[in-house]
Amino acid sequence: MPRENPGGRGQSYAIRQGLLAVPFGTSRALDSHTASEAEESKGQLGSANRMKSDGDKQGLVSAVVAEALSGTWINTLANPTTFTKVTITPGDLGLLTIDMVGASTPPDDLGPVVAVGYCQSVSANHAIAFTAIYDLSFKQMIVTAHLEASQLEIESFSRFIDGSGRSSYYTIDTFRRG
Repeated sequence: MPRENPGGRGQSYAIRQGLLAVPFGTSRALDSHTASEAEESKGQLGSANRMKSDGDKQGLVSAVVAEALSGTWINTLANPTTFTKVTITPGDLGLLTIDMVGASTPPDDLGPVVAVGYCQSVSANHAIAFTAIYDLSFKQMIVTAHLEASQLEIESFSRFIDGSGRSSYYTIDTFRRG
């Protein structure tokens, strides 16, 4: 069921969870060597999301715990048309690895991509949602997911880049633990 965007704010850029987030399809890990570079680009990308930790020390936001999202999830439909399975593995700095399998015949493993885990609030540390971007040879796909009770609801937004003239499209699927 489609939902309204509660923020209604459009596109934004930020340094969050150790990632320098930039427009669609591009991101890179932020380490101590690139932290000053990121601060210098702050005016162009928006304000850096930093928090005080260990007294007066400035530090990157701590990594989120992804236990609730981790594991293999199976589509609840008997014959899904989008994805059959997704495997989520926790990583460092609040990042996850997402590996989705498409419902084509034979099944199409889209391969692993890095995703960002999100908590319910700024003071929480357990991820309940994620976003990921697949940049395939023929399309770009933004994937969002969140826990809904004991199930995982995954939305995908696909845009073709192969010149085929196909329309961009949206899907939503519900997954259960596998």
